[in-house]
Amino acid sequence: MYGVEISDSLMSVGAVFDRPGTLYPLLARLQRERLVTSELRPSSKGAARRYYKITQDGLISLQAFVARWRLFRDAIDSVLGEETDE
Repeated sequence: MYGVEISDSLMSVGAVFDRPGTLYPLLARLQRERLVTSELRPSSKGAARRYYKITQDGLISLQAFVARWRLFRDAIDSVLGEETDE
């Protein structure tokens, strides 16, 4: 996906950005950490677009994050007296 597609997808499921450009520093950091790769591709609708793809290290990092996030979410739900989805 290219940056605007990623931003639109996130915003369509409720992720809130104060402006679309908020995503690009995060993508640059992920690329520096080799968790995503990117390539510039020509576009028939104007300027070239930078497409991002998750790397194997990125997938491993994502899986670890999801596990930690679920523990955190479950702890918060427990404190709030709510049951988890799983």
